[in-house]
Amino acid sequence: MSLAPANEIAVSRMPPVGVIAFARAPAGALTEDMVERAAAAVDQLERDASIERIVLTGTDDSFLVGVDLGFFSACLQAGDIDRVLRFTRRCRQLLGQVERGPKQSIAWARGPAYGGGLELALACDRIVAAPGAKFAFPETGVGIYPGMGGTQRLARRIGVGLAKWMIGAGAIVPAEQALEIGLIDAICADIDSAGAALAAGGAEPPALSPRFAALAQLFGEHSLTALLDPAFPQPVDPQLVRSLIQLRSKAPLAVRAADALIERGARLRLTEGLDLEYAGLAALFAGHDALAGVPAAPGTRVRFVGQ
Repeated sequence: MSLAPANEIAVSRMPPVGVIAFARAPAGALTEDMVERAAAAVDQLERDASIERIVLTGTDDSFLVGVDLGFFSACLQAGDIDRVLRFTRRCRQLLGQVERGPKQSIAWARGPAYGGGLELALACDRIVAAPGAKFAFPETGVGIYPGMGGTQRLARRIGVGLAKWMIGAGAIVPAEQALEIGLIDAICADIDSAGAALAAGGAEPPALSPRFAALAQLFGEHSLTALLDPAFPQPVDPQLVRSLIQLRSKAPLAVRAADALIERGARLRLTEGLDLEYAGLAALFAGHDALAGVPAAPGTRVRFVGQ
């Protein structure tokens, strides 16, 4: 199988499988050019009668760690929110193309699938991970929320409570835990064994461990607004306490917006939820928290004010 050279997207065919491989772009991020190349690659494979399944993956130990925050930062600092929205809309179209396409789509994450990378994976029919893969939505840590369908597709896959935990707290979930909560369908070291596992139907996800059952209950039974309040009764379980500490370090405006989108979206058709998610982005990107958080250097502690 030939994979992508640097800074490109490569398409390879091993009928009945077609592979779209994302190269490790700067910081493993999704760029405007990559979105257009990916859309063309998906269209190319969907038109190929010899292809039955489309695998989206990365090179080496990579997948996608989201969008290029440097691009977002430059746009926000220039006051060009419209360009951010156009890019997001184009990404949404790509994900819809993958989701509604006639061929089975499989995301094979061999490394971190964060932010927009995880949103792309969620648009696929199946998600397979290598043992070292990790999954996360870190957006609330920079003042925004997942805007390419993450608030809607994640809850439909793992339930409202765990979706609110992952997005609100920005939790990083290793492959083994992702399998347990139903985020992924299988863990496989290579794509051939992944194909065999999926062809066999895979195993049903195990019952949630007490840890994840407690997280699902806490975040499912309470709004994130309530959990943000320092006066919320302190849980006895230390891991729940840590999750609340994580949550309260994020941008409160983005957390509350994500909470409302997840809760409301669960009662809507997917298309309606996606439209609702997109409709809130302009105000969020224009707010103080996004303007402070998106340009901040990784690891920098940002003072969010909830505006």
